[in-house]
Amino acid sequence: MSHPQLLDTGSRFYTGVGSSRTPPDICAFIISLAEYLATTGMILRTGANKGADQAFAAGATEHREVYSPYTDAGGYSNGIVITEREITEQAIGIAAGLHPEWKNYNDFARKAHTRCIYQVLGADLRTPSAYVICYASIDDQGQIEGSTRTTVAIAQARNIPVYNLHDLATRTKFRKRLEEIALLQAQMANL
Repeated sequence: MSHPQLLDTGSRFYTGVGSSRTPPDICAFIISLAEYLATTGMILRTGANKGADQAFAAGATEHREVYSPYTDAGGYSNGIVITEREITEQAIGIAAGLHPEWKNYNDFARKAHTRCIYQVLGADLRTPSAYVICYASIDDQGQIEGSTRTTVAIAQARNIPVYNLHDLATRTKFRKRLEEIALLQAQMANL
């Protein structure tokens, strides 16, 4: 199935997240993808983690919202930390509802998973991303690994499309779409 709409700008925001162990070649691709999306006016929502998050942020430059579980998380001093009590309580409630083991999580884990809610729904929890692009491994049960699972779970609960670049077919479709766009841009430049 082709996804020509993947890179269109039907909404102003998209979520780009993933594994801190994203391979360098995938990070390079993510940077290119985020660079293109920034040129269309799309605004990235991501975290301050290494790997995929950093690659998305690097490509998006100033067209980004980087959400942090706490100030200076991951060494990112400009991360957005939501402190407004009512919004925070709502986000915690959403995150807790996605995790049957929430009561066993420590404070850091809870903050990290709550941050994922903002990455998808925005700081006001009312401005959902158009789609989620991630790079995350799949475990033996077919579940996304790591905190990206929370991001994907909230997106799926809200019927927001999720594209995992860990899947070769998905990654190939995105590469092809970027190539098509580059070709069209080159043709337009030659007119």
